[in-house]
Amino acid sequence: MRRWRLDGNNPLSLYMAADARYSETDYTDDQIWLLTPGEGEQTALTLQTQLGGRVGLLSIVPIWTHENGTAFQTIAYETAPVITAFAPGYVKASASILPDVEVAAEYLVTDSHAITGCFTVTNRGADDVNITLQLYVHVVIRDRERQVSVLTLREGENALYAGHFANVDPVVAMAGGTAEIAPDGKLSARVGQTVTVPADESVQIRWAHAALPDMQNSVRLARYWMGTEWETLLAQVENGAQAIPQIETGNTDWDATIAFAVQQTLQSFLRPTDHLPHASFVTSRSIENGYSPAGNGSDYPREWLGQDLPAAYIIAQTVASAAPQLAEGLIRNYIATQQEDGTIQSMPGLGGQRREWLAIPLLARMSHNIYETTQNDAFAAEVFPALVLFFERWFAADADRDSDGVPEWETPPQTGYAGWSLFSGGVDITMTEGPDMVAYLVSECDALIALATITGDGAATEKLQVRMTELRAALGDMWRDGKFAYRDRDTHATPGGVTIVEQGKGDAEHLPALSLRDASRLVVEVTGGTGSKPRMSVMVSGLDADGSAATETIDAEAFTWSYGRGAATSNTVFSQVDRVQAQGLSRVYRVSVHTVDLDVIDMNTVLPLWAGGLNDAQIASVVATLTDNLLRTNGAAMYIASRVPGSRESGVWVYWNVLLCEGLLRAGQNALAVDVIKRLLNVQAATLRNSGHFTPFYAESTPQGIGDRLDIRGTLPVSLLMQAFGFQIRSDGTVVVSETFPWGEPVTVKQHGITVTRTATETTVTLADGTTETIPAGENRTLSPSIAVKPAPIAVLPPKPEIVLPTATAPTIQIEVEIEDETGE
Repeated sequence: MRRWRLDGNNPLSLYMAADARYSETDYTDDQIWLLTPGEGEQTALTLQTQLGGRVGLLSIVPIWTHENGTAFQTIAYETAPVITAFAPGYVKASASILPDVEVAAEYLVTDSHAITGCFTVTNRGADDVNITLQLYVHVVIRDRERQVSVLTLREGENALYAGHFANVDPVVAMAGGTAEIAPDGKLSARVGQTVTVPADESVQIRWAHAALPDMQNSVRLARYWMGTEWETLLAQVENGAQAIPQIETGNTDWDATIAFAVQQTLQSFLRPTDHLPHASFVTSRSIENGYSPAGNGSDYPREWLGQDLPAAYIIAQTVASAAPQLAEGLIRNYIATQQEDGTIQSMPGLGGQRREWLAIPLLARMSHNIYETTQNDAFAAEVFPALVLFFERWFAADADRDSDGVPEWETPPQTGYAGWSLFSGGVDITMTEGPDMVAYLVSECDALIALATITGDGAATEKLQVRMTELRAALGDMWRDGKFAYRDRDTHATPGGVTIVEQGKGDAEHLPALSLRDASRLVVEVTGGTGSKPRMSVMVSGLDADGSAATETIDAEAFTWSYGRGAATSNTVFSQVDRVQAQGLSRVYRVSVHTVDLDVIDMNTVLPLWAGGLNDAQIASVVATLTDNLLRTNGAAMYIASRVPGSRESGVWVYWNVLLCEGLLRAGQNALAVDVIKRLLNVQAATLRNSGHFTPFYAESTPQGIGDRLDIRGTLPVSLLMQAFGFQIRSDGTVVVSETFPWGEPVTVKQHGITVTRTATETTVTLADGTTETIPAGENRTLSPSIAVKPAPIAVLPPKPEIVLPTATAPTIQIEVEIEDETGE
């Protein structure tokens, strides 16, 4: 592990959860922890959990007592704690409690129900030192402090019992520890011991917390982990960490941000359940999440409901080189849910959850990206048939409603982003065709052709080539006036916006008699009244796209209604609007009608850059559209903010910025790609510094994260950084060096025992077998070790203590303090 010295002035994300590569996880009862080093008068090294939402807060804080006083608040330490190492499920902090007495505090989440730790006290002085360590336990539930009780164990040791919450009994134990009730009203208790630390030596103090149903089982589990050799546990952490890339850019804030992103991504995984055959992830493994009162995850928030595909795309490209089995498992999970007709729904979950709509056509690209890191031919051959079937599913009649070879989205959330300004105004997404969908399909087809080549399937390659020709032609047809554009599903035209009726009275007849330059569908908007949808209809009469008389009545069911506003899109494409008449509306309502404005600029209109295959003129025009309209201080925004006056900004979403940067690098726009990556790193670092967690998206121009905390959708994938660095470390230890060096500044990456350092003049590679080679700038090279690296598989778990239900003959644990129940009685 890399050695750090990070304090509150640096980016920090100190959430800890069980690492599914080595630990047992529980999807419906996953207990997550947060360490706060502290500063000033704050308590130092505060460890906290909410037991998955069962309690307001359970805190564990060390109190040090010595001849010069007590160190409890950070200000009382000789030197404040700093973070010196971290890995999935593990954090190490170092501090001094006296001028010559140092403390290393290490924390390791050993499974979903337990955390253990080790305090190493080192005496640098010439005389022995007596030190007392007590762990202070504080519990708050529903804004009320809860009583913490003392347990007397058979061996004469004490432990602390935090109380009964839902179905768990949390226990904190210290090896050789004795406990006392604090003198502050008997609400908090401490367990600790006094140790003598000889001069120039160290002493370790072990402790553990466990929370299982039944107090005795919690005690057993805590004592089990507390009794496991710390060196054994730490060796497992070190073994897992050597597979994780350590990136050094010369900017400590960027390095820490990248490292915490990898840590949080790897520990986002939970082990398989009966519903998914391989490990899967949740996007926000934070302290308030992890407990399902329903017992099956059906009551979880969205971040815990399944494999969100945009998130999976980012996650797979971070873990592929460190834990290829996890990345490949994501694809296998999607395929495990595939139906006979090829359907793969969005977000298959560990609790059996599904989304009703088709997943984004992204799985083949994601699979090929994984393959490029793993070079696993067997994986490519295994998934290829299912991926082809899923790809072709997108061209079925219910997805391609006009059968023109360009499918339509079913609903905005299906795209991964529900807030597109174009569709928030009432435009029906099923009646449009967008360049984003075609870009996805072009990329998907390209990836499938590459996989077909790997598997040697010539017949599939020929069929896919035909489909590719059709898709590229469709994308070319969307190139309008120097940019890619949306088009109407049926007419394939790209009309602009025209106001036909503006805030007309709901009970009046409107006779605009307006001829439209571009035939268009209409958006009918009704405002006013209460929050409930009125019983009404709106009739529109005029001429259709062919000039024939047309009348359409839009019933109330067609309107999407929210907060006193409803909107619907006409099925008819009108070339002239003569009459608009509402039925069932009083004059307190207002009716507005305008054409569907498809002549817009948003993220989807620049996404074809990611699909590749554009000519130089198109690349230059798309780049200009991006920089002139969407580029902000923190990255590329989703749409032009001025399009919706008074609305909040669209934000910078990492997933779409990742696709853009991949496209920019592929198109040779290296400087702009690196510029966007650095903008993203800057806002992520600022967010971690200010709040301690990643968020799903970021403000456009201020250093602020937005949305749910600790959301790994807001992290950058390692693969994108490696593309910017111009080299790749594969999971087998092979190093591939590109002739281009987009990053342009010195960078070092260590992984799998390999070290790669790149500057503007040369690249130095030291392989895992110790051989070193220096490659001049501008050369391609592939270097393979004499012995391939074999990433550690998901570990076989160590034997656990027998967990038994209490019986009349079970050993008795004495409780020395009366216990409150959950109601406080």
